[in-house]
Amino acid sequence: MKQKYILTLAEARSNKVHSLVFSGRGLLFTIFAALFVISLALYPLFRLTDAADTNFHLEKLNSENSILRRSMSDINSRIDNIKTNLQRLTSLNQQIQLLGTPITPKNEYGVGGPFSASILNLYSQGTGTETMTKLLCLESDVTWVEDNLKLLDNTLSQRIAEISHYPSIKPVHGGWISSGFGKRFDPFTGKQEDHPGLDISLPIGSDVHSTADGIVRAVNNTVILNKGYGKYIIIDHGYGYETLYAHLSKIQVKEGDRIKRWDIIGLSGNTGKSTAPHLHYGVYLKGEAQNPVSYILD
Repeated sequence: MKQKYILTLAEARSNKVHSLVFSGRGLLFTIFAALFVISLALYPLFRLTDAADTNFHLEKLNSENSILRRSMSDINSRIDNIKTNLQRLTSLNQQIQLLGTPITPKNEYGVGGPFSASILNLYSQGTGTETMTKLLCLESDVTWVEDNLKLLDNTLSQRIAEISHYPSIKPVHGGWISSGFGKRFDPFTGKQEDHPGLDISLPIGSDVHSTADGIVRAVNNTVILNKGYGKYIIIDHGYGYETLYAHLSKIQVKEGDRIKRWDIIGLSGNTGKSTAPHLHYGVYLKGEAQNPVSYILD
């Protein structure tokens, strides 16, 4: 005889009792059917939970990707900046080497960089530790280069300014040196004297150029026959340098004028204590007469 199973259900309020009789197969079928119905009922809930979890991860990934994209854009911009600065640094170094001024970096190399906290957190989670280290080194390189570019820029500007005020050219075109710097016999007295400059013989009316940038400190138009420098100009070039242009026939500047190298300041002549047409050219450093030949580079 087949075994039977009875499922009894009682109503709490009416105390009615309901009984269901199942065979073994019927009971199994009923249990599987109930589980199937419950699964169908709960399936949409599982789908909603899974979709919410997927959306959460997608939003997180999108946020991380957005941070990475901004980071990469910033990185590419900084790399371009590094290349530009390195090119400038190389160019400045070459210029400064030509000027004869060795420069060594004043700033020590260090590691650091202005990356945002979100990017740092992203990389600290293991998404690119090695890359982040390289980026921080690049950031440090940028800072180091920029700081030293400022130093080189300032140094180069100072050197260019100083060189532009250095009396480095011959004040006239042509002519010949008729009397050098140092000891000589005065043609008017026959006695030995110190000659604090160069006498350059050339025709009256030849252009006389300023040998460096500067400001006209003194102009003399008073001429006494066979005495003094006649008509002359003194230019203050700064950095302790002054130059004198004497025995002129004409002066074309006035006190206070700002002068550039190669500017025409007057015309050569034969005024004052002079035996023949020539230009007396003197260079002074902190008030001490220098040999102009040592300064003329052209």
